[in-house]
Amino acid sequence: MDGILTVISAKAAAEAWLRDFGAALASGEATRIAGLFADDCHWRDILAFTWDLRTSSGAASIAQRMACALSQTAPRAMALAPGRTPPRHVTRAGVDTIEAIFAFETSIGPCNGVVRLVSEGGGQRAWTLLTTLDEIADTRIRRTAGVGRTWTGSATSAGRTGSIGASGLGPTRTVTPQCSW
Repeated sequence: MDGILTVISAKAAAEAWLRDFGAALASGEATRIAGLFADDCHWRDILAFTWDLRTSSGAASIAQRMACALSQTAPRAMALAPGRTPPRHVTRAGVDTIEAIFAFETSIGPCNGVVRLVSEGGGQRAWTLLTTLDEIADTRIRRTAGVGRTWTGSATSAGRTGSIGASGLGPTRTVTPQCSW
């Protein structure tokens, strides 16, 4: 983090970062995704990209984890969240940042995120990123993972199951992770 963020408009910085972030995700290139994160950075995903609730740290680690999830989640339409607090200059943990709340879509459903940008390497980079799934778009969704868990239906010997939504309504989709998270 190499500078104070007072010269740039918080809204302009957030919109530019979101545009670049959306383009990097669409490209699927981990190096392009990593270039949007600060050297000291952290990402917490709550079901928007992965089904693994943990924090990733470091640009390369975050980019790899995101890139692995892209074929399953197809994130798109990154934009500032309407009706939410607009991007603003804030200090968090003693660090001057631009904080922005944004919305986006995935193949699973609508999502929200919070990014804190810092000035680094001559541009705005994500210091912290939180992404969350707001709701599941389909009435029913089924997840099958290597650990043997499925959602929808009844209990199996392979793991725990449960149902989401009304039985028999909407398509059932299988989400199989391609990466080890």
